Amino acid sequence: MRTSPWQLARLFIVYFNSQAAIFLVPTLLNDKDYQGWMGIIAGYLGSLALLWFTVYVVRANGNKPWIQFGRKLLGRWIHGFFVLLVLAWCVYYTAFDMQTFVLFFSSNYLRDTPPWFILTIIGLVILYTVTRGFPTLVYMAEGLFLLIIGTMAYMAFLFTQQADYQMMRAMVTSFDGMKLMKHGVITLSWFAEWILLLFVAPDLKLEKGTFKRIAIAETGLCLVVLYSWLLILMIFGPYLGAEFDYPYVIRSMNTESIMSKTAPLLIGVWSASMFIHSAFLIYCAIRSVLHFTRGKGERLMAPVLIGIAWLIAYYYANHLAIYRMHFYSTVTVILWIVVELIPVYYTFAFWFPLRRRKTSAAA
Repeated sequence: MRTSPWQLARLFIVYFNSQAAIFLVPTLLNDKDYQGWMGIIAGYLGSLALLWFTVYVVRANGNKPWIQFGRKLLGRWIHGFFVLLVLAWCVYYTAFDMQTFVLFFSSNYLRDTPPWFILTIIGLVILYTVTRGFPTLVYMAEGLFLLIIGTMAYMAFLFTQQADYQMMRAMVTSFDGMKLMKHGVITLSWFAEWILLLFVAPDLKLEKGTFKRIAIAETGLCLVVLYSWLLILMIFGPYLGAEFDYPYVIRSMNTESIMSKTAPLLIGVWSASMFIHSAFLIYCAIRSVLHFTRGKGERLMAPVLIGIAWLIAYYYANHLAIYRMHFYSTVTVILWIVVELIPVYYTFAFWFPLRRRKTSAAA
């Protein structure tokens, strides 16, 4: 597959938009303060650093799949542990995605529909998307990218007219170092899922200039999240804004408003982005499982992994308090950060090989 760095950048814009641009904003507003913008910028800068490590370690190892070159850097057992960790993370993250669909549609459109039925339909759509292969994900993202840009510009135009710009004064008059650190770490956990770049080879190569182009896409995502946070803050305030658990534009619609007429388009774009998000995670999970099965049973992997995510999501659908506790917990943020730092571990292993250290010690 011949794919340019810009196509990869657009894929990650769609991937991150489905989550960060929607669910990060109310998370940052949970503290009900005005300095979330500092945390967004801090997390963005940390994300760029992790992106550099990811692109570097892949290019330094000849654009080979991480599953192959990782074993040479950290050894069989340590590398196997990290592969297993990524596998569990991908499936668990997919379960979060599926439960998000259940919460949104069951509370807005399918109120009398049992969760298991919604989860089954979602699982089948994800399964179909995954079986089309990675090139299909890239081409789907191409079309969605234009729709996302258009819908965001349209939403920004309508919401800007309702904003209270006097709230911006509080953004520069209050500062809390601990909250800044907290918001920065939370933003980083949403912005820095570059571990997935380790799975794109050999389907596509991270060529020269890849970091620059993806960094530009990450900058655009940062501006979108920053603008969304600012609008929600200036329209609803820090207290009401923290209550948005779903795509906030949908819940704030008036049935008589212009935006209510475009609800199907907005929901369709968000849903398609979520399907790409989940399909990409399952794709990476399949690559991880094949590492342990030595390439056997690939056809069975997608149904099995989606089935496991289905079970986790079904449990959360029947225990909403536990779901909310896990989704917003500090432990979840730490787990995400540990997974996202994996490229850093392998970069240092590449710079300071274990064999070289052993040789030095023997001398």
